[in-house]
Amino acid sequence: IKVGIAGIGAIGTSVGRALQDGLGSYRLAAISETKNDTPFDVPNVSFKDLVQSSDMIIECLPPDCVPELAGCAFEAHKDLISISSAAYLIYPELLALHEKSKAV
Repeated sequence: IKVGIAGIGAIGTSVGRALQDGLGSYRLAAISETKNDTPFDVPNVSFKDLVQSSDMIIECLPPDCVPELAGCAFEAHKDLISISSAAYLIYPELLALHEKSKAV
């Protein structure tokens, strides 16, 4: 299962390392990070490309960045694991967008 990570701070880095160390059938396929210097040898792509190249996305972003990523993921009917769950309180329209998608 190809996993994309959006945001390579402390949490995203820990998740990425766990995937690289081996986590069942899950593998790190791509990241989306504003910094060019990351500890992972995978493509660093836009949110749209991250969604397209991944089976599931793990969001490790500041809450104000979540709507853009969630919009891309839900439009593509991709599963999104959100670390910044407070974003759904700040941006309740994301819940309506999620309900329209087939994503988990």
